Amino acid sequence: MKSTLILVPGKDLLHATGGGHPIYVRMWARAAVEAGFSPHIFCVSTERGEVDTPFGRLHRVQSPLSWLPNQHHTGFSSHTAGWHAGILARSVADFARKQPAPCILH
Repeated sequence: MKSTLILVPGKDLLHATGGGHPIYVRMWARAAVEAGFSPHIFCVSTERGEVDTPFGRLHRVQSPLSWLPNQHHTGFSSHTAGWHAGILARSVADFARKQPAPCILH
């Protein structure tokens, strides 16, 4: 059984564009796959659900701020982190509780 690695980038990696943190998280997750881990990436999104990607399973947690306009599709501003911390933490904790073995959280 592969060890579960949980990553929490915050932004939806399917919509985040440009360089910086989204690229770092994708590369980290791809390296984890190559090392035999099972990455699960939790992010806030305007959508909800799970998506399998080449870099692991993306768990999209719908933001209570989904109604805000986002013309450039860059994700939610870091100024909204206070609105998202609780729902992300609950989602990660619920997921980790259901796993048969301890998870690694990064």
